[in-house]
Amino acid sequence: MLSFPESLDALERIIEQMKSLRALKANLDAVEEDLEGYQKLLEYSREKDFQSVEEALAYIDTVLIPELRGMADTLKAGTDEPLQRLKLAREQLERLVLRMRMVVDGNVEDFLA
Repeated sequence: MLSFPESLDALERIIEQMKSLRALKANLDAVEEDLEGYQKLLEYSREKDFQSVEEALAYIDTVLIPELRGMADTLKAGTDEPLQRLKLAREQLERLVLRMRMVVDGNVEDFLA
C-alpha cells in the first residue's frame, strides 16, 4: 500500500527529475544559436566567390563540417541525460498514479500512516 509520506517522497523525486527540463532547454537554445551561426556560414560560402573547387572544398572541410560535428556533439551531450531523466520522471509518475489508484480502490487506512 502507499502512504502519504511515500507519496510526498515520490513527488519530490519526480520534481528533481523534472529540473532536467531547464538543462535541456538551455542546450537546445545553444544549438539553435549555433544553427543561426551556421546559416551565416552557409550564406557567406554562397556569397564568397571561391576561385576554385579546391578552395570551396577546403572551406567545407575546415569550416562547415567541423561546425556540424560540434553541433551534433552539443546535442548529444546536452540532451541524452536530460531526456533520460524526463523518461525516469514519466515512469515514476505512472507508478505513482498506479499506486494511488490502488489506494482509491482499496483500503485507505495505510495511506495516512
